[in-house]
Amino acid sequence: MASPLGSLKNWKVCFMNEFVRKTLKSRVPCFLLTVLSCAPAGANMLNTSSAPARSMQSTVENTYVASNNSVQQLFFVVGGALHKPFIVSVEAAKKRVSGNFDLNDPKSVLDTVAARTGLIWYDDGSSVYIYDTSEIQSSVVRLAFAPYDRLVAYLQSSGLYDPRFPLRSDGRSGSFYVSGPPVYVELVSAAAKYIDATYAKPGTGETTIRVIKLKNTFVNDRNYTQRDVPISVPGVATVLNQLLNNTSCREGGRSAPAGAIITVDNDTRSALEAASATQKGNFPPLPSFNAAPAARGRAVDRDIPSQQTINIVGYSDTNSLLIQGSERQVSFVEDLVNAIDIPKQQIQLSLWIIDISKDDINELGIRWQGAAKMGNTGVTFNTSSLTPESSLHFLADVSALAKKGSAQVVSRPEILTQENVPALFDNNSSFYAKLIGERTSSLEKITYGTMISVLPRLAQRQQEIEMILNIQDGGLLLNADGSTENIDSLPMVNNTQISTEARVPVGYSLLVGGYSRDQDEHHRLGIPLLRDIPFVGKLFDYSYTSHKKMVRLFLIQPGLLTSGETWQGRTENNPVMGRTWTSNEVTLKSTVSMLRETMKDN
Repeated sequence: MASPLGSLKNWKVCFMNEFVRKTLKSRVPCFLLTVLSCAPAGANMLNTSSAPARSMQSTVENTYVASNNSVQQLFFVVGGALHKPFIVSVEAAKKRVSGNFDLNDPKSVLDTVAARTGLIWYDDGSSVYIYDTSEIQSSVVRLAFAPYDRLVAYLQSSGLYDPRFPLRSDGRSGSFYVSGPPVYVELVSAAAKYIDATYAKPGTGETTIRVIKLKNTFVNDRNYTQRDVPISVPGVATVLNQLLNNTSCREGGRSAPAGAIITVDNDTRSALEAASATQKGNFPPLPSFNAAPAARGRAVDRDIPSQQTINIVGYSDTNSLLIQGSERQVSFVEDLVNAIDIPKQQIQLSLWIIDISKDDINELGIRWQGAAKMGNTGVTFNTSSLTPESSLHFLADVSALAKKGSAQVVSRPEILTQENVPALFDNNSSFYAKLIGERTSSLEKITYGTMISVLPRLAQRQQEIEMILNIQDGGLLLNADGSTENIDSLPMVNNTQISTEARVPVGYSLLVGGYSRDQDEHHRLGIPLLRDIPFVGKLFDYSYTSHKKMVRLFLIQPGLLTSGETWQGRTENNPVMGRTWTSNEVTLKSTVSMLRETMKDN
C-alpha cells in the first residue's frame, strides 16, 4: 500500500511535468523553470526517469556535474551563465547527459552538447530555442514585390540571419528556400512578408523621410585649390543627386529607379568583408551582390510613377543624408549608401625630394632604365620599385653623399591620407607680371615651386598600392653671379612636369625623376676684417662661382596603416563594466518583437 507521502510526491511530479509541457508549447521564456532547475528539489521534480539522477554545480570551479540528467536541466544552468532563458522542446527534453561541464565557457558547452546529442538551437536575441533534429522545418517563400537581396540585407543587418541555416535562391524568381529550427523558419517567413509589404505599397503620394548617417565618408563636397585651379571632390549627396536626379543638390529632380540593382566590384567586396571581420559583425551588410538581370522578371511590379520625385539633402553638422520620397525610393537609396559608405584604409605618404650631383651619379653607374650600383647595394630605378631594404640603403648613401656636399635633401614632407582620396603637397612662390593692353591693364600671377599630388588606391586585395602621381617642379633661373636672370625686367622661370601611374607592393617605395638642373653657387673666401679694408682688402678676399649639374629625384614611400582595435561594448570577464549589451543584440531584440505580430497573422 502506497504511503500518503509518496502519493503527494507523485502528484507534484505530474503537476510540474504538465506545467513544463504547457510552458514549452507557449514559447514564452519561463524564468520560473530556470529558478526551479537551479534548486535541488526542482531538479528532482523535473526528472521523470526511473533511473537515479544526480546533479551538482560547484561554486568554486564553476562546473556542473550531471549524472543521467535531462538536457533541459543542463541548459537551464547554461542559460543562467549566458543571462538568457532557454526554451527546450518536448522532444529535445527527452535527451539525457552525464559528465562534468565547465560553465566558464557556456557557449562552448551549448555547441558541444547540441552537436553530440543531435540537437539544434537558435538565438533570437531574447531567448535560446533548443530543438531535436527531427523537428527541423523547411519552407519555400515567395517574394512578390521586394528583391531577394533586400530581404537578405534586412536579415543580416537586424541580426536575424544565421549562417548555419542559409537561404537558397537563384536570385531571379523571387522565391527562396529556408530550412532550420521552427522559430527561425517562422521569423524568416515573417521578415519576408514584412519586407514584401513595404515594397507592395503603391506610389500614391505617400512620402517617407529618413536620416542616414554616414560613418566612413563625407556628405558634402571637398573643395580646394591647386595652383589657383579650383578642385572639387564630390560628396555622397552630390553623387546621389547626379545619379538619381541628374542635377545638383539645389535643383529639382525626377523619380529614381527603386527597382535598380546595385553591383559592386571585387575590391569593394573585399573591403566590406575585411571591415565586417574587424568589427566582429557590427557592420551594415552590402544590400545587393547580384547581377543586373536579377530582377528583370518583376521590373514592372516595381516601377514608380513618373510624378514622384526623390529629394536628397546633405546635412554637414551630423554628416547625414536627409532622404524624402516613397518607401521604395528611400529603401533603395539606403541600400546604395550602405554599398558606397565603406571604411577606407589610412595611407601614410613620405616624400623625399633629393638633389644629387650628376658626377657622383655617373660614378655610381646609374642606368635610368636599369639598375643603380651604390657600393654593394643594388637599387632598381623607373622600371620597378624599391624594396624596404633597398630604400634604407639608398637613403644611407644619400646621407653619405650629403656629408661630402654632393647631395642634398631638399624637403621631406609627410602626408596622411585615405585610399582614393587625393593628397597634395605644394611649396610655391609667386610674383605678378603687369600686362598692358590698348585700353586695359592687368596683373598676371606666375607661380613656381614644387608641387606633388598623389592619389593612392589599394589593388590586388590590398596587397599593392597604385598611385596617380603628378609632379610640378620649377624655379628661377640664376646668372653666374647668383642674380636672377630677367627678360624685360621679368624673371625667367623653368618648370618641369611629371605625370605617371605606378603600382608598388605594400611596403615598397617608388623612385621617379632623374632630370638635370643647373645649380650655380657663389662662394666668397677671405680673412675677416682685413678683406674689408679699402683698396688693400682685395688682397685678402677671394670669390668664385661653382657650376654643378644636379639630378633631382623624388622618392615616394607609401605605407598602409592598419586599423586599431576598438572595444565592441562586450567583454566576457570585466569586473568593472560587467555585462553590456551590444548594438547587434538591441537591434535583434527589437526586430524580433516587431515581427511577432506578423508571425501571429500567419
